[in-house]
Amino acid sequence: MPTELLLEFLGILIDKDKAEGKEIRLNVNLTDRNEKCSINLVDSVLIYRMNYQDESPDIELNVDVSTLVTLILGQTKLDEVTSDESKVKGNSEDLKEFLDSMVGFDSGFNIVIP
Repeated sequence: MPTELLLEFLGILIDKDKAEGKEIRLNVNLTDRNEKCSINLVDSVLIYRMNYQDESPDIELNVDVSTLVTLILGQTKLDEVTSDESKVKGNSEDLKEFLDSMVGFDSGFNIVIP
């Protein structure tokens, strides 16, 4: 999956009520793809920019794509990532707040109702 599509999916997971009034800036370095992006959560809206890094982010993540995806989906515990200082720089509480502003995706719905 291209990184841009992954970030679009991330925007769909944002819960408007949980993210209201929040402003969190992340720089993400995808180590396996050699890609950089900036992700900003501003008052319930997710804005991303590829090939760009904020000058003063709240969090900087240096992870591979699979770690980012499992972190977003809640399959990797936040402590597993934040315990490695080479992967996360900044306030880990901001990262927790960012992840908590998302809702799970229910894949058990009927596509066609008989």
